[in-house]
Amino acid sequence: MVKNKLIFLIGLIIFMLPLPAYAMQTPAQYAAMIGMVVPMADLEGLAAPAPLVAKREAVVVSRSTGGQDYQKVLKMATSLLGSKYKYGGSGPDVFDCSGFTMYVFGTAGYKLPHSASDQAGYGIPVSKENLMPGDLVFFSYYNQPGINHVGIYTGDNEFIHASSSENNGKTVTVSKMNSKYYEDNYKGARRLLR
Repeated sequence: MVKNKLIFLIGLIIFMLPLPAYAMQTPAQYAAMIGMVVPMADLEGLAAPAPLVAKREAVVVSRSTGGQDYQKVLKMATSLLGSKYKYGGSGPDVFDCSGFTMYVFGTAGYKLPHSASDQAGYGIPVSKENLMPGDLVFFSYYNQPGINHVGIYTGDNEFIHASSSENNGKTVTVSKMNSKYYEDNYKGARRLLR
């Protein structure tokens, strides 16, 4: 008991001791204090430092080193062809577009949010010319701002997605990237799997 009180008192005394001057300075004051003043003109044109961890970056698996995740993703996606569309659905029998990609990538160990626009923040950007099977492809509805539809590129200028369109029977289906509607409303692609 005495030992605990003694430890508490020592901790309290240390806590109440004044901090060294450099610990109470702003970064600019500290830099000036130790002689590191750099005129702002010398800093113009410099980029901000990169963050230590990329925000919302997915784990990337290299296809060239034997990563099999993209095959799992495509196999699962195609096994769900014909599944019914339902807004808010996330499987295993009914899906909306982002619920479909969330479910499919989840079976390969990737955690995605249930939102097409949020999914567009994962992975790395990919140009349309460099699409590979397993890439997420994003669209808007009738040129509306933002992203509100997502699918999985399967190769040969096609992608698989949960479609709300009556023309596609409101099911998980395969569509052509170069069909007028999807070409006009294409917003970009992201790669979670390499």
